[in-house]
Amino acid sequence: MKQLMEWDTRRIEPYVQRLTHALARGLLDLGLKVAGGEPGPHITKIVTVGEMSADHYGAGDPRYNQLYEHLVANRVKLSIRRGMLRFSLHVYNNMEDVERVLGLTREFLKKR
Repeated sequence: MKQLMEWDTRRIEPYVQRLTHALARGLLDLGLKVAGGEPGPHITKIVTVGEMSADHYGAGDPRYNQLYEHLVANRVKLSIRRGMLRFSLHVYNNMEDVERVLGLTREFLKKR
């Protein structure tokens, strides 16, 4: 709690929103489907990518399953919910983390 207070809790949400917007924009630029589309006030801390499906722990699209495996193999923390890749950002993330995910995703897409 002390650490959060030192970060000034009023600045955390706008900081995290900048990160999520950068991630969403970057994924869209790479041609991936981001839930909610263009970044805006509706995207605050979570970015989801792919197509919603009934599969809770796997993506309905094999390409997204392969992207998930690629990111996990490169030590990116994310999950799959309802068939979609789910990135949850917070104050402990930074723009380097976003750029790393986008770089790994770009690398994956070039190999396909």
